[in-house]
Amino acid sequence: RVPVWGGYLYCIVLLALLTVVIVVAGVPYWPVLAYLGLNLAYSSVLKHIPLVDVGTVALGFVLRVVQGYLAVGEQAAGWLLVSVFSLSLLLLIGKRRQELLEAGIAHRPALHGYSVELANWLLQITAVLALVAGLTYLGTEAPFGPDHGQTAMVVSTPFALFALFRYLQIQLVGRGDSDPVRVLLRDRAMVAITVLWVATLGVTVALAHHPALANAVLL
Repeated sequence: RVPVWGGYLYCIVLLALLTVVIVVAGVPYWPVLAYLGLNLAYSSVLKHIPLVDVGTVALGFVLRVVQGYLAVGEQAAGWLLVSVFSLSLLLLIGKRRQELLEAGIAHRPALHGYSVELANWLLQITAVLALVAGLTYLGTEAPFGPDHGQTAMVVSTPFALFALFRYLQIQLVGRGDSDPVRVLLRDRAMVAITVLWVATLGVTVALAHHPALANAVLL
C-alpha cells in the first residue's frame, strides 16, 4: 500500500532522525549500526537460510538490549543477553512451527529446512536455556543486591516454569498462533501469571532497596 517513492522518503527521514539522535545523545551507538546492517543482511539473504533466519532476528533483540545498557552507561549483563536471545528464539521457532502447520513450506523459503518434529525439539532446547539463563540472571546480575538475588530467583521459579509450560501447551497441544504477540497478550493464563510475577518481583525490589521495610516485614 506504500508506494516505492514513499518507502524511500520514509527511509531518508528515519535515517536523518537517527543521525540527530546519535549526535545529540553522545553515547556509543555501534549496536544501532550493527542492527541496521543485520536487517539489511536479513532482508536480502539471511531470511532464506534455515536456522540462521531465526538466529538473526533473535540477535536483533539482543542488540536492542545492549544499546539500552550503553545509553545508561552500564555494563551489559551476560545472563540477561542469553535469556533475551533464547526467549526470542523460543517465540520465533514457535512462529515457524505454526507457519508450517498453517501454510506449509511454501509460506517462506527458509521453511524448507524445518519440520514440525524439528521445531518441537528446538522449542524444548530453547525453553530449557531460557529458563536457566533467566533464573541465573535474577540470582546473580539482576538489581536485587547480594541478599535478595537468590530470593528473586527462588520466587520466580514457579512463575517462569508455568509461563513456559503454558506457552509450550499452547504451541504443542492447543491451537497456537503464528503471531507470538497474540499468544502472549490474548491468553488469560499467560497474562495472569505475568502480572503475578511482576508484582512479586516488584515487592522483592522494594524490600531489596529498603532494608528497614524488609526488616519490618520479617519481624
